[in-house]
Amino acid sequence: CIRQAAGYEIVTYTDGEMQKAYNDSVSDLLRPQMLAEARAGLEKRGLLDGFPERSEFSSEKLFAEALERHCGMKAGSFFVENHGQLIGKPTSGKLSKADWDRLSCLMNAIMYVSAKGENFKFGFVGNEAFVPDQ
Repeated sequence: CIRQAAGYEIVTYTDGEMQKAYNDSVSDLLRPQMLAEARAGLEKRGLLDGFPERSEFSSEKLFAEALERHCGMKAGSFFVENHGQLIGKPTSGKLSKADWDRLSCLMNAIMYVSAKGENFKFGFVGNEAFVPDQ
């Protein structure tokens, strides 16, 4: 009922265990829809066949590079290691239509991996690297 009342607002709890339980519950509810949407997006691009499986790679970095290549990107162009952790870094400047499509593909691939429940851990760099057009 909390999810229904909150809609798309971010719900936070001061109790860490309650927050985790709520997040897990929301994830379980959204997982089938996320999986279907991600699967459809990859099928539309013709990229579901041959999709990299996390279990085939010995590290997060190698898997991330495989996802980048699968979406037509240069390995290491989005995911980088920083202080021993894998992060996605935003691009600065305007993207071409082709670059935007590759980045959209990568986000779709990440959603697919996540919705399948595979263990792939990474973070995102904040907006501090983004400088808007003036």
